[in-house]
Amino acid sequence: MPLSQRLKKFSPPFLFRNRHVQTVFHTFARRYPFLPPHDLWSIPVDGEVSLRGKYWSSDQRKDLVLIYHGLGGSSESGYVIGAALSLQSAGFHVVRMELRGAEREPPFTPTMYHSGLVEDFTRAVEEAQRRGFERIFLLGFSLSSNMILRWLGLQKRPVAGAFVVSPPVRLSVCANLIDSRRNKIYQLYFLQKLR
Repeated sequence: MPLSQRLKKFSPPFLFRNRHVQTVFHTFARRYPFLPPHDLWSIPVDGEVSLRGKYWSSDQRKDLVLIYHGLGGSSESGYVIGAALSLQSAGFHVVRMELRGAEREPPFTPTMYHSGLVEDFTRAVEEAQRRGFERIFLLGFSLSSNMILRWLGLQKRPVAGAFVVSPPVRLSVCANLIDSRRNKIYQLYFLQKLR
């Protein structure tokens, strides 16, 4: 059966028929109290900036996935940890990367990520290559998926693959929706997280 027909037949469970419930449920329901220890990655960019991530190794292969969070998120966001755990159990090395300025502990970078700041992906991929990983993949959620798509269109050295989840392709439309009265709670949430 073609994908278009299967999508038309999809009907979410009763509890999840409301789009707001679908959006926020995992924020409150997904918890990971016991995580494996991680090694810190620090990638120098210039005198005051270094990119950071949390690395989980695997003995099964030499493939690495760099995982990036969305707007207001971090490497500690439940969806990032869930993806990292799944990929590590499938045999991948993973790094839960922080977008520039999203660190939760010092030293903090003096600049903040935005949709046009894509050169940080180049630095992370170069660092992964320097560390000897044979194939490198990118996984991005929300805003970082938009950034990954932009980076893929600009860079010349392809990665082995990229996965994007819910990319806001038209950022102005998304910004207007978040700014609308019915979505004010999301705007407040993002502002609180960014602060």
